[in-house]
Amino acid sequence: MSKKFKTAAFFLETIFAAVIFVSALTALGNGSQYLNKEAPNFNLPLTDGTRTSLNSLRLGEKKTRVTVLVFFDTECEPCIKEMPQIEKIYKKYSKEDVVLRLVSIGEDLETVQKFLKDRKIPIPAILDKSTILASQYGVVTGSIKNIPQIFVIGKDGLIKEHLKGYHKDVFSLLSAAIDKSLKQKVSLTPTGEIDIIYTGGASGTIQSCDCPDSPFGGFDRRLKYLKENRRKNTLILNTGDAYSPYPKELKNRYIAELQSMMKYDAVILGDQEMRTGTEFLSEQLTRFPLPVVMANLQICIDEKNCLIIGQPYLIKNIGNVKVALVGLISEDSFFLFPEKITKNLKFTSTPEEYLNDNLDKIKEESDLVVILTHQGETKDKELALKFKGRGIDIIIGGHSQSKVNTKVGDTIIVQPGDKGMYAGQLSLKLDKEKKIKSYKNTLTALTEDMGADSVALALIEKYRKEYRKKLKERVK
Repeated sequence: MSKKFKTAAFFLETIFAAVIFVSALTALGNGSQYLNKEAPNFNLPLTDGTRTSLNSLRLGEKKTRVTVLVFFDTECEPCIKEMPQIEKIYKKYSKEDVVLRLVSIGEDLETVQKFLKDRKIPIPAILDKSTILASQYGVVTGSIKNIPQIFVIGKDGLIKEHLKGYHKDVFSLLSAAIDKSLKQKVSLTPTGEIDIIYTGGASGTIQSCDCPDSPFGGFDRRLKYLKENRRKNTLILNTGDAYSPYPKELKNRYIAELQSMMKYDAVILGDQEMRTGTEFLSEQLTRFPLPVVMANLQICIDEKNCLIIGQPYLIKNIGNVKVALVGLISEDSFFLFPEKITKNLKFTSTPEEYLNDNLDKIKEESDLVVILTHQGETKDKELALKFKGRGIDIIIGGHSQSKVNTKVGDTIIVQPGDKGMYAGQLSLKLDKEKKIKSYKNTLTALTEDMGADSVALALIEKYRKEYRKKLKERVK
């Protein structure tokens, strides 16, 4: 591969990985503000080829664990100097409810493997090749690695200790922090209830006209509804097609910003997100990151370099219930698209093929499996039927923009309708085994009387002014 393409590939990899996480400064703050903040979750590979997440490290079958993340790279002298003491910590707590992992920043697999082998370091290492995890924790700022840094995450998922820079007494500092965290008592009693709020395709309807064609909806009302209904036991999801079905760059830029304000837990992109072009989409996702789940679609910069958008799936912890959120899209969703767009799309598998290969693994990591799809009502029902009895709990669909509330086998299937007029809410009640014992699905019309978010309104007005200005320029 030429140097030009290597540079482009690394740049785009950073762009797409950035979809997964919110800015580190927003999430954690600076200095002492790290303490008692929720530690950001992740899903990254280890040097042995498996993947791990903070939730899988921290949450055991019957109890939670203290987690220690040690950020380093193989050429960092202070990191290397601290490593013997880190190894002693790893061995000291090997039989306790403590998990310690190294986190390599911006380095490839072979480099890290050689480093661990040459120095006979037994600690498993997470590969943060794109530095997104390190950025999320504030370890990387711009192009600077501020290492070594160590985070001790308590049983409750909050950061209890943050060691920045080299410490010659790191063993005693870490021991004290870990011992204190081990004393913390955290209940794993099931909450029993989970609410999933879900929204679907707005098709570029940035604001409702309150007319027969679009009697309710709009991003201003959606944002207000989501802010008012977000709870600790709530997941907020979106199934794509927020953008206009036409290549309207100005409108879609503002929609991208509005979409980022929703603070979704997971989003699958739809075909309409690609309509303005994959380069435009990547720019918007860089400016306004989203927690994208997309298991079977990649974007290519040439025939040999194709990059993943977001993650195949996320594991979210609601109380002590682990919820897997998987994103799957059908190639048929793009059958009317021009070749200049579809040539940059690579489908690595069908939704069925992906689930055949990965569903059992996902189930092992989670208590509930929720599939976000973008393929339409008919295909959702076919998918549920094909995997009947295999552990898909919920399918939340998009693309056909239908109102759906049905069940195929044990799989609940829902959709919230078209033009973003409704927000759906799936209220689940779980038994002691964390299985769904009952559920209720409701659609809420985003009507004028519910009001609108003032920040969204201001942004929409800014869009309208810019739109009118461009129209005047065209007339001239």
